[in-house]
Amino acid sequence: MVQAMGRAIEAKDRYTQEHIARVVAMSMAIGRKLTLPEDKLRALEVGAALHDIGKIAIPEAVLNKPGKLTPEEFELIKEHAALGSDILQPVPFPPEVVEAVRHHHEKWDGSGYPDKLAGNNIPLMARIVAVADVYDALTSDRPYRAAWSHDRAMEFMRSQVGTHFNPEIFAAFESAMLESPELCSQAVDPEPPALRRAA
Repeated sequence: MVQAMGRAIEAKDRYTQEHIARVVAMSMAIGRKLTLPEDKLRALEVGAALHDIGKIAIPEAVLNKPGKLTPEEFELIKEHAALGSDILQPVPFPPEVVEAVRHHHEKWDGSGYPDKLAGNNIPLMARIVAVADVYDALTSDRPYRAAWSHDRAMEFMRSQVGTHFNPEIFAAFESAMLESPELCSQAVDPEPPALRRAA
């Protein structure tokens, strides 16, 4: 069932296929650093795999738009988190799975969505998936910008610890990435235009 749902997401959004696999791998690495028990790791794996399931309800023209989203389009995209949890409600998943899907865009300071949860009120699985999701989004080529390097993404994410990210989860993420360099993006930051002109 999880695989079928994953294929439905991939068919809708061309960016999502490899993104899901990377988010699962990084989320699991974080979970192991936190020494989660096996049942929680399994729930984390499924939640990470389905975190973007709500995107199947978002128009493809918005999902795959090559330019910057309008404010209205961004609000539409934001609906995918709550839509995802609604889609999963009829299926007897563990609560942690649905929580990961619904709350992976919440922020530690309460400024995220859909429910503006803050701090430890954000379910643990969602806090983990949030870190992996943002890292992969930053280090992947998107229609509107080139991928960031690992170092650039980590520098930016460190600046968001305590506002976007749970400090404990981010520390586990950093440790996991150091121990598993294969998880790190190989993207290279492009040269600034001025340097290209001077060459």
